[in-house]
Amino acid sequence: MKNQIRAYSQTTPAYFQPRAGIKIPYTDIRVAINCVTITAPNKMGASVFFDPPVPIGKVGMFFGIPLDTGSDLFVVRCIPGDPESLDPMLATWPNVFEIIEEDLSENFGFTCPPDEMLEGTELTLNELFCMVDGFEDIGFTDSNGKFVVSTTIENALSLGASLYDDTDISKELEIRYGMFTVFSGLGFAVNQALDSVVTNSMVNNMLSQKWDIHKATISDTSAPVWQLLYDEQASTIVLDETDKVTMILTLGHADTARILAKRGSNAARGTQYFWLSKDCYDFFPPLTIPNSRGRKKTYSCKISMNFIDLDFESDCRVTFEAENNLDFRLGTGPLRYTKKAELNDMAAITRLGEYKYELRIYKQGTSVYDSLSSYAINFIGHQGKRYGFISNQEYLDVITASISPNLQS
Repeated sequence: MKNQIRAYSQTTPAYFQPRAGIKIPYTDIRVAINCVTITAPNKMGASVFFDPPVPIGKVGMFFGIPLDTGSDLFVVRCIPGDPESLDPMLATWPNVFEIIEEDLSENFGFTCPPDEMLEGTELTLNELFCMVDGFEDIGFTDSNGKFVVSTTIENALSLGASLYDDTDISKELEIRYGMFTVFSGLGFAVNQALDSVVTNSMVNNMLSQKWDIHKATISDTSAPVWQLLYDEQASTIVLDETDKVTMILTLGHADTARILAKRGSNAARGTQYFWLSKDCYDFFPPLTIPNSRGRKKTYSCKISMNFIDLDFESDCRVTFEAENNLDFRLGTGPLRYTKKAELNDMAAITRLGEYKYELRIYKQGTSVYDSLSSYAINFIGHQGKRYGFISNQEYLDVITASISPNLQS
């Protein structure tokens, strides 16, 4: 293997060429592999979070990287003896200056002014050390003694902008610290020179709004701030109210042929699915599973579907035909042969969680069908098949109002 690395950890590094479709195993074996030393100039980049999260002991799928495809890729997970040593810091310029100063002082022993005998990368790093050495994050006041926040921030931004102005130092910031010119130290990325941010009114406009700042610690993994990230702790995403919706779908021949078919007949051949609109991206979880067969690409995900009419819950696959007709297909295998739905009947697919759904069938001509039909305002294809969306609460109100009179009678 090329570019191998010496590593001691509580997991086994997985070595492979960075091509798509490679499975990444996570285990708990302490190993030592004799390779070259890991250092910043080797451009060891940040990891990519999986969506959904991949817990230890499971297997992740690597989809390939567009750059440096000739190099080997490895996976290693290290657990420090003192977890608090990994407590995050706010990505502000004063904190960045402190980290750089501490790193270059401890690892290189730099002093100021720069040593005239140094050259190349070491000279650049020494110059960087001298620029950040002694920075004071002081507060500024106006003539009335009032604290001026924008001037205080400008003090740090000005030094940050000067680091980017030096080509060699800017390059070392990228290689050693993973900092690119999009970093502003203000909590957002910029697509322009940082000095233009310093001189315009952006800082004052930004400070005119309310800010809530929370300090996260590794010791409290249940804190809300950790729910904003994908990490190695598998957790369930709580849906926003706007995502709790029900799809109203009228059923066509392709949807119901296998539901009505007899076992062993020609009509029963093929996969049982509901044909959905391409306007379904926000209705389903991320499509993270690429197809392993066939020439045309598809992407899919698995969801848990409760078939209310069958009193049966099963995993179902949602597939997007990326290189065919650009539509979605929802696998509904449990409905095959059940005679539960006919042509022009209605399906209501309710999203209850990130991966949890319910499916109900309503017969054409019933009061519930008539009440929900007005929500299916969009057409799929040219055979009159329709779909639409309704909030879960409104859906519940509609079916309750439609069913209640029948119960009272």
